[in-house]
Amino acid sequence: MKNKLVTTLLLTVATAFILAGCGESDNQDDCHPFYGETLTIAVPHTFHMGPFSEAYMAQNPGVTIELISFDFDGDWQGVREVIGLQLLTGTAPTLIHSIALDHNDPNVTRFLIDWFPFMGADPYFIEENYFMSVFHAAARNNRLYAFPFNFSFRAIAANSTVPGLVDALEGLESVTLLQLMELHRQSPTENPLFMYADFDALTGLSSTLYYFFDLGTQRIDFYNQTFKDFITYAREITNPHSGTDFGWTRSYNALDQETQAVWDQTYMFIRFDASHGFHNFMDFEDFTFKGATPVTNNQGELIIYPFGGYVLNGQSTPAQQALAWDFIHFILRAHETLPGLYINLLPVNKDLLRAGLERQIPPRISQMARYGWQVYNPNNEPITHIINEAVEYVHSRIVAVNDIPMVASDVHTPVWDILLETMENFQIGLLSAEQTAQDLQNRIRLVMMEME
Repeated sequence: MKNKLVTTLLLTVATAFILAGCGESDNQDDCHPFYGETLTIAVPHTFHMGPFSEAYMAQNPGVTIELISFDFDGDWQGVREVIGLQLLTGTAPTLIHSIALDHNDPNVTRFLIDWFPFMGADPYFIEENYFMSVFHAAARNNRLYAFPFNFSFRAIAANSTVPGLVDALEGLESVTLLQLMELHRQSPTENPLFMYADFDALTGLSSTLYYFFDLGTQRIDFYNQTFKDFITYAREITNPHSGTDFGWTRSYNALDQETQAVWDQTYMFIRFDASHGFHNFMDFEDFTFKGATPVTNNQGELIIYPFGGYVLNGQSTPAQQALAWDFIHFILRAHETLPGLYINLLPVNKDLLRAGLERQIPPRISQMARYGWQVYNPNNEPITHIINEAVEYVHSRIVAVNDIPMVASDVHTPVWDILLETMENFQIGLLSAEQTAQDLQNRIRLVMMEME
């Protein structure tokens, strides 16, 4: 089986390399390398992939892209069972959205193809134009099974009404959750402040999980005093009236000034998603939370969240696999192939990221103005100049994270289910810190043994 996969992979890479030049021909009417081929893609919904498939088929006559929408209705386990059976029987689509399977499970990855050789063999894929650290962070054992089109990361801003807090945060290139908790301890206020709005014992643990658990090495180290102290303090600084669902984060966006005034008196920090809260990198007058700083784990790795991942079925033909890569590369260049497309999240293509910011920053500045916040502009520069400066600055702040080692926040599904159940029971007081540490140690060890 292994030799067959290796042979198929080599054939696929060779095909992709040879046909790449043909795909870039100036006269596409004379060169349709995938004429007569069909690319099947399993997707949660067709409306995301539809514009790309239609545009690709229009530019590549004779190619058919078939989108297969799996009707999940919230039953992800059922979807994974269906896709898993299709992989076992050799009937799965060529491309499959990663949400439909667990690409950390060796029983699944044995059917999948690593994307890195395609990237390396394609002369038109220029690494400098991409967040390569994102791809490597999303890989498992140096193999990229789920190809992400977008990613995001979390950052923290500090409450400027707390003396010295913004300066302490701005003095750091990145910040860990344990550092934030220590800043919280060292910054007493007249009225005690909670951590941040969507903070609880589980969301806190998700930002520092590697300290206690590593899927790659199967290190499990929950049953210790450090973990028990961590979750105990995390529960103390959680707002019991925040109204957020346990274990789920909410993107922090612009707030009206009335709400902002409440947050000033409630939270020491805000945590925001860089893809939606990028305006927090900008300077708005009288905006309380400042000093936006990326969040890393205890190893100094930026915790990223890859999105839109697609896996490649290793049982498809070399031509289908080459076509799949050509389609992936087509999507990566969406700013060229579909110039009017709305760009969400943070694209892995840096040029596409800039195009997205150019479209999103002007309406975001207008949105903030409606909330009562004005961009800091001491020299009364024209708004076009302010926008251009904002695009350049935010783009540079996001691109700079490519120099920080990265790790993907991607937990094996059964492990996450255990964490959610156990930590919620701890948060509401059904389990002590001692019981929580022991339960996690024993239950996750059992899951790891079942994976061997």
